[in-house]
Amino acid sequence: MTKVDAIVPCYNEAPRIGAVLSVLSISPHINSIVVVDDGSTDNSLDIAKKFPKVIATRLNQNIGKGGAIREGLKRVRTGFVLLLDADLSEITDYHIRQLIAPVVDGKFDVCVGVLKNHHPILHRLKRDFLPLLSGQRVLKTKILKEVLESDNSRGWGIEPSLNYFANINGLKITKIDLEGVKSPLNAKKRGVVAYVKRIFSYVQIYFAILIVHHS
Repeated sequence: MTKVDAIVPCYNEAPRIGAVLSVLSISPHINSIVVVDDGSTDNSLDIAKKFPKVIATRLNQNIGKGGAIREGLKRVRTGFVLLLDADLSEITDYHIRQLIAPVVDGKFDVCVGVLKNHHPILHRLKRDFLPLLSGQRVLKTKILKEVLESDNSRGWGIEPSLNYFANINGLKITKIDLEGVKSPLNAKKRGVVAYVKRIFSYVQIYFAILIVHHS
């Protein structure tokens, strides 16, 4: 199977990023791993540098997930890119292959992995009815590059911008359940105030996208 480059943006993920990189670094499906430290105040970058295949870089200040991915894209050399959050646990190479195969095999333009760690009804809502906010995605590098040209993709706007681009361009998307993969609640990890700010940011981005679409 065609190998892909992975981009892993991180911000103060020293206790968690090793679990992700330990899997990516030994995966036969991964060419290189671009870790972008988005201005962390912990030793996330030092931990990342210990793993094979990692190309690590650090931003001087925190600019948000979209900006970190944009910086990481400069170091991608393959035709496909895997985006993964740095705070996942219990992820395996089986999950990596699940994400990559539908896109590199040419069956879909985008594959989105949805964590299945909620009540079945909540999971169904998150996967099939609510806007996809998962950070686990595989897509063609040229598509990601085009999405990142939009100002709306900065900060927390990357996932809404990816969704919007796929919708208006009629891209073929498949969604898979990442069985067993876990991620800590943002409200617990960053605090309630930071979590509310993030949700508010999502709402602002969606309104901005809608305004541009209807103008």
